[in-house]
Amino acid sequence: MTDPGPENSLSTEQCLGALIGYQTRTYKSSGYTGMLAQLMQKPRSTPGYVVVQGAVIFASADQAVGFVATQADQ
Repeated sequence: MTDPGPENSLSTEQCLGALIGYQTRTYKSSGYTGMLAQLMQKPRSTPGYVVVQGAVIFASADQAVGFVATQADQ
C-alpha cells in the first residue's frame, strides 16, 4: 500500500485513520517504530471488493495506548 497522493483529499483530515488506517500521516509524530499493511482484492469483480489489514508497532504498550486515546478524542 502507498500513502495517498496530493490529488486525494478528505474534507476532514482527522478522519483518515478511520477511513484508511495504515497511512503514514495518521501515525506521524506518534512514536511508532514499524508498520505492515496488506491489501487484498477480488480480481475482476463488480463491484470491486477490497480488504485491508495491518499492524502498527510501538516501542511500548504505553505509547500505543496513548496513541489510541489521542485518536479517540478526535
